[in-house]
Amino acid sequence: MTVKAVKQELARFLASTDPEVLCLRGAWGVGKSYLWDEAIRAAVNAKAITPRKYSYVSLFGVDTLDQLKYAIFENAIDVTLNLAGPSVESWDKNVGELTGRLGRKFGAQLLTVLRSKDTAAVAQSLAFLSLKETLVCIDDLERKGRNLSIKDILGLVSHLKEKKGCKIALIYNDAELDTDAADEFKKHHEKVVDVSIAFSPNADECLAAAFQNMSNIDQLISERCRLLKISNIRVIKKIVRTVVHAKALIGTEDQRVVEQLVHTITLFGWAAYSGRDDLVKFAETKRGRGLYGSTAAKMSAEEQDWDALLDSYDFGRANEFDLRLLEGIRAGYFDPGRLADAATRQAREFGDAEADASFESAWRLFHDSFLDNENEVADGICQSFLKSAERITPLNLNGTISLLKDLGRVEKANELLQHYMATRKDGRDFFDLEESVFGSDVTDPDVREAFKARLDAFADERTADQILHGIGKGEGWGPRDVGILERLAADDLYKIFKAANGKDLRTLVRGGLYGSQVRGAEELKPIAERAKEALRRIGLESELNRRRVERFGIAVNAPT
Repeated sequence: MTVKAVKQELARFLASTDPEVLCLRGAWGVGKSYLWDEAIRAAVNAKAITPRKYSYVSLFGVDTLDQLKYAIFENAIDVTLNLAGPSVESWDKNVGELTGRLGRKFGAQLLTVLRSKDTAAVAQSLAFLSLKETLVCIDDLERKGRNLSIKDILGLVSHLKEKKGCKIALIYNDAELDTDAADEFKKHHEKVVDVSIAFSPNADECLAAAFQNMSNIDQLISERCRLLKISNIRVIKKIVRTVVHAKALIGTEDQRVVEQLVHTITLFGWAAYSGRDDLVKFAETKRGRGLYGSTAAKMSAEEQDWDALLDSYDFGRANEFDLRLLEGIRAGYFDPGRLADAATRQAREFGDAEADASFESAWRLFHDSFLDNENEVADGICQSFLKSAERITPLNLNGTISLLKDLGRVEKANELLQHYMATRKDGRDFFDLEESVFGSDVTDPDVREAFKARLDAFADERTADQILHGIGKGEGWGPRDVGILERLAADDLYKIFKAANGKDLRTLVRGGLYGSQVRGAEELKPIAERAKEALRRIGLESELNRRRVERFGIAVNAPT
């Protein structure tokens, strides 16, 4: 049934004066409860709802039939006067009606029991006696407590209809009922349920429900949700919240960056919130690896499906900004500094792309035909490369050099590489492939060697004690750190330890000894041996220092 048809049936049900049982069933997140609430509001506003008394109960956490009975009693309200739900006043009114029906003497005793919050089964059952001619909605049937059976629920529903003149709506996810509950429901369904509605809205209907008054950002999200055919309102709402939160942190109003943010979060949010982890991993690690000539790994049938979906969604290869957004989706929060920095770099890249798009256009000659046009392809790529070198990423440099070599144009490849290195005036981080997000994908040995030579030409401004301090604090280390520490002699470490005091001293010693105390730190072992030598020397200076050094597990009299 269409959403319009379902709304019409719910309106008929709510206006009817006959006792009746209606089921509204559908998948998680499609908006069943939302649709029901909307139908209630519309019926109240149109003065087309009977009876006036209404009770909504979610079965989540309800474990016994007596608890369910009491919950129906406790949550009952006059829906024509109060759409906000049950309150202390409505509860008092329900208790008052109950005491009036049971008689003044016994009712006063029951009132004492109920108001003392004694939820004994007898009190709950007596409270249920006041219910009649009530509109009851029992939601989340699939989330009922373990001790509450479907048979008992349907028995209660039948009693409410036949003996109490009530109308009852059951809302549930039929796919989530366990096997026993599903079998029990099927067995008694025909005897109890008058109308059963399967609610399965399409993506457009879910988007219409999710976005009532669309802002500009909602419009962007809606367009991308439509491309992915997202038909889960809860997932859409999560995507909206994530987009709004991330947008507030990026520190730029550049529309291109905002649109990429929406594009990426909608894709990764939908995948992450819907359990499509394989798609996320594929987009993160394999998608687009062959765009600039490098050989893509063989894809499985499932990965080919993911690849086709990402093509239709116009998602290329995940860049740094995309990965920072994915990082936040996975963690449940964004690092403001990292995200803002990535957004700033993304804005700069957009500017570079606008300044010269000839390089990508030249590569289209490679990708978009099977013509015998090798010279045209190679010459076009080389010419555009020379004009665009300042804006070409290391990854795309790698693809260009690899392609030219494969085509037998080694001399031209070397010429372009030399031009690239002479043109780029970037800082040391640009040439540090070990620390780059995509550094491992730069595979051409000549490119890697050229980058290493440029990196080695930079003076590392950090001191050895700063590096030891970072290692001692658990901040890790890299090849650059090892290279600096390897130049330290035991005398250097002696001076570093002697100059330190307090917490800094302990952190420095811990960093110096790290290679002998932690698995997986083999490259730091030579530094650790020199640190031990320095500490033994300090320990031999006095009895006090011997005791101090031995606190670090160093035997002072041991041979060096």
